[in-house]
Amino acid sequence: MKKAAALLLVVIMGLSMIGCGGKETGETKETQNDLGTVAESAGEPAADGEVLKIGFCMPLTGNSATSGKYAEMGADLAVEEINADGGIQVGDQTYRLELVKEDNEGKTEVTINAYNKLIGDDKVLAIIGPQSSAALIAAAPSATSQRTPVIGTTTSNPDCTLVGGDYVFRACWIDDYQGLICAKMAKEELGLEKVAVLYSNASDYSTGLYSVFKEEFEKLGGEIITAEAYAGADTKDFKAQLTAIKESGAEGIFFPNESAEIPLQVQQARELGLEMELFGEMSWDNPLLPELAGAEVLEGTHFVSLFAVDSSDPIAQEFVKAFQEKYDTNPNTQATMNYDSVMILVDALKRCGTVDDPEAFRDAIAATEIDLPSGHLVFDENRDPQKNANVMVYKDGQATYVTSIAP
Repeated sequence: MKKAAALLLVVIMGLSMIGCGGKETGETKETQNDLGTVAESAGEPAADGEVLKIGFCMPLTGNSATSGKYAEMGADLAVEEINADGGIQVGDQTYRLELVKEDNEGKTEVTINAYNKLIGDDKVLAIIGPQSSAALIAAAPSATSQRTPVIGTTTSNPDCTLVGGDYVFRACWIDDYQGLICAKMAKEELGLEKVAVLYSNASDYSTGLYSVFKEEFEKLGGEIITAEAYAGADTKDFKAQLTAIKESGAEGIFFPNESAEIPLQVQQARELGLEMELFGEMSWDNPLLPELAGAEVLEGTHFVSLFAVDSSDPIAQEFVKAFQEKYDTNPNTQATMNYDSVMILVDALKRCGTVDDPEAFRDAIAATEIDLPSGHLVFDENRDPQKNANVMVYKDGQATYVTSIAP
């Protein structure tokens, strides 16, 4: 399990031309980061073939490097499969894919610069990423102004597509839908009536999801008995907030927080004797979470996910098998959303029939209806996907599928 060990080390060390016209014959470069040497361009373009460049903008270093690495693994796998199958037939020409990677370090300003480089210097056809809503909201208008389609992966803030413009899509559902799913899970699957929330008041993602969850849970007849805030990712001691929750009479705690913050939060909850239901959103879908928090701490906790490794869907199982064979570990949401994003672009290119018409390419993406590892996907009028959500439970250190909630 060398690759899994390398991913764990990342957590310990520091637990995103114009439009259809970007085609070149490319070569693979290598760059060094704290994950070791990785290919800057995934896939091996044929020496005599034309290459379509896809930009990849994700945090390969910094606090979000683990999720960025899974994102990279998913995108790499998709590109390699496409190229191994002979590439993409677009009109009368066959092309091979090249993934041009930029490390945005999980930072907004770095993402803007990365977009400018990918579009202006690398002449990419489209961009996959980033995974952060704030970074996408800041960088996406530039892509739209230059007619370069973008797919955010786990960028769930509704403003991503509304502010970003009509060349901006996403692979995940929006926070409003995720908040609704979490509320339905709490009320209908877990049978909770009184819930507490521990959230970050320094995070738009956390505060926004808390707000939607509260509204939807109360509509379902539940009560938010207390909401305890903390001051962002630098906070390491949550005992005061958790003690207040313990004394509140809550039957469960909702944690709408970033993946790196969850291990300490659930550990401290259990240390204080909180045996109530602990549950969260898609940030909990982290294959390393049982190692970081402790499998016994997570036992019986629930979360919602865009993807279930143990899904019976044949497309999902084929993806899981290929991912396991290549990386010796299971895919998570980040890996799946990036794999899906490559496949969405490839499907749209085939239907577009040209690499020289950015508007036609964008329209082809908007008209997508495709079956992916994460399920059936169509885009609505705001270029947001309509797709199922999965309710998961941690059991014996593994995220296990419980049920699905339809859009």
